[in-house]
Amino acid sequence: MNVTKNKIKNLQTGKKIHDGRGLYFFKKGDKGRWSFRYQRDGRCHEMGCGTYPEISILMARKRRESYKKMLSCGLDPITEKRKEEAKRKVINTKYFSDLAKVYIERKQFEWRNSKHRKQVGRTLETYAYKILDSKPIEDIEVQDVIRVLKPIWIKKTVTAQRVMQRIAKVIGMAKSLKLYHKDNPAVWKGNLEFNLSDPFKINTVRHHPAMPYKILPTFYKLLLQNTSISSYALRLLILTVARTNEILGARRDEFDLQERRWVVPAQRMKANREHKVPLSDEAINIVKLRMRESNHELLFPSVIGKKHISNMAMLELMRRQTKSYNTFVPHGFRSTFRDWAAETGNYDQNVVEFCMAHKLHSRVEGAYMRSDLYYKRVEIMNDWEKYLISSLS
Repeated sequence: MNVTKNKIKNLQTGKKIHDGRGLYFFKKGDKGRWSFRYQRDGRCHEMGCGTYPEISILMARKRRESYKKMLSCGLDPITEKRKEEAKRKVINTKYFSDLAKVYIERKQFEWRNSKHRKQVGRTLETYAYKILDSKPIEDIEVQDVIRVLKPIWIKKTVTAQRVMQRIAKVIGMAKSLKLYHKDNPAVWKGNLEFNLSDPFKINTVRHHPAMPYKILPTFYKLLLQNTSISSYALRLLILTVARTNEILGARRDEFDLQERRWVVPAQRMKANREHKVPLSDEAINIVKLRMRESNHELLFPSVIGKKHISNMAMLELMRRQTKSYNTFVPHGFRSTFRDWAAETGNYDQNVVEFCMAHKLHSRVEGAYMRSDLYYKRVEIMNDWEKYLISSLS
């Protein structure tokens, strides 16, 4: 029975017509869908051929004949269709992060376990996407890769090498797909070796301003023994991953304890944009304590004069009271937080960046600003607090 427009019009919803040679039409309301059925390797298979009237009777028949031809050549139409869809997906890929996700999807079965797949994606998201997505993948240059690697090349040499290798793999894939036509900018030999120190010759005995996250709970426990104003300021800085000046200039009227929120006005923010900071239980307790101890408009006022405590107060506390940790600096706790989020939790890196009030690339920032981002940050900051006080139990 051949399908015609009149037969489709008069067909009851939920019924089907066989057009012949494996092509079927299924009626649904005023529309319908095409389906192709075939036998292969002793099994019956079915694949969609599009919706009607978007796919006309003639177009559906042409698709059927195309699939029949594949079968006669020993090819499976469903497999070939998936290959074509994957190819179109790659061809439409414009940015590094898009292609990286395709690369991870293709290579995942070669890797040891799902944890490795997450680590590959997480390191690229943490260190590479923001910089390399600032331009189309075909325009990425050596200097862009150096911008990714240079901040972590000395402090996190092993991680930096992995990031370099993974960037090289993704761009290597882009070259094979004719999406990148220059020399791979992420290869070491004859390229990055002239711009970065030899990783095997880097002196590992260096002072790292950012404290490793694995020792932070022990440090935080030690910090609880100190009841000075600078200790409370440093604890709030760690809990909120705020910048030093944001903590020092914090005012009573910026805190809404009922809503568990600290709103830092735009004029005090580096990006000149208001920043809402979720407050965990520990952070709220610190703010309440400071408000009880002083009626000053500033949360951390100096004993002398009307200004806040010195920007050296927290650094001196770390050097004087915690000699084992005197190589680190307060601002480094922001990097500590980022490392913790990247390596221990399955957190969206863009949300992590917003926790630190970093601006995202304009391509993604708009979408995130329209979402319920604040509540996602609440979850991360509560997890961060749990980690900080984990050594107390």
